[in-house]
Amino acid sequence: FMPLVYEKYGIDSTRFQRSNRYYMSRIDDYEAIHKKVETRLKKMRDTTEASLKIKDSLRKIERKKKLPSKKTIIKEQKAKPIAKDQE
Repeated sequence: FMPLVYEKYGIDSTRFQRSNRYYMSRIDDYEAIHKKVETRLKKMRDTTEASLKIKDSLRKIERKKKLPSKKTIIKEQKAKPIAKDQE
């Protein structure tokens, strides 16, 4: 996890530790940053969950379009003539 953070922001572990100590000494600023991050993460989670629900609903609709209903299958079976081999 941390290597990804370092890479994304172009920092190393030493720079991260210095920044972390700085903000720890200014706890109000640190808490504000955490609240902003938490809010962003919740929005991202909610957006992702909503997107997954929509995709799932669309998949269900597509499956229903492709598959005939049970009633249709039964109706088609009844309409088919019985083959002489089956008598």
